[in-house]
Amino acid sequence: MKTDTEIAQAADQYLGGAFCLGDWTKGWDCLSMLGHFYESLGISFPRDFEGITEENYADLWKKDQGKAREIFARFLSTLGESIDPAFARRGDLMIFRGKKLPTFPAIYLGNGIIRTVFDQGVRSIPFEMMRPALIEVRRLIQ
Repeated sequence: MKTDTEIAQAADQYLGGAFCLGDWTKGWDCLSMLGHFYESLGISFPRDFEGITEENYADLWKKDQGKAREIFARFLSTLGESIDPAFARRGDLMIFRGKKLPTFPAIYLGNGIIRTVFDQGVRSIPFEMMRPALIEVRRLIQ
């Protein structure tokens, strides 16, 4: 089991990072941030889902946003195990309903804070702001 400090340090490396769809030398999108976060903690993160990878996800998004959104939502629902939100702990994946996306992920940092990627980049925000849009909490870190 990872310590709260290890999880916080892993998440902090993305804070303030720019948003950039598909080019991780310039910034982060939801998929790349999640993959790199969990892998930095030694958690296996799928690199291919329904033929979509970090490398070709941006191309699919540019060609067919609807299909990209559907695949991403299905992908998120396969990660880890679903848990009761009342038992969320640092490092859990939170999945929300979005305005631009049907679902978008965030990492729960504990103390009522989540970290996610917006058009403005990687930010921390209060969980309470997003609570009404919460769909599911999934645990990848045991």
